[in-house]
Amino acid sequence: MRAARARAFIAYQHLIEKWGVWIIIAKSLTPIPFKIMAIAAGAAAMSPSAFLVSAVIGRALHFAIVATLIALWGGKVMDVVSRYGRVLAVFSVLLLLGLAVVYHLR
Repeated sequence: MRAARARAFIAYQHLIEKWGVWIIIAKSLTPIPFKIMAIAAGAAAMSPSAFLVSAVIGRALHFAIVATLIALWGGKVMDVVSRYGRVLAVFSVLLLLGLAVVYHLR
């Protein structure tokens, strides 16, 4: 049991080593709390400089997208987000899990 967990953690570390920057940027675009991915990246020993750069890029993209949507459609976007916020969060989690499964099965 412990050996299987150790192998899974090593595989996770290799995944973060190879795709960590893109994972952080993608996570930044979802409504899932950012600290979850930050802790996971730290546990996998992701490079602090790579984490900081990808976090800044991802969060800047996130806020630019939100600002653009609000500038274009104003209150309508805020109504949709307030009404369907949880659904959007669940959809984001399912999308990320689906992408992880597709990557794993590839």
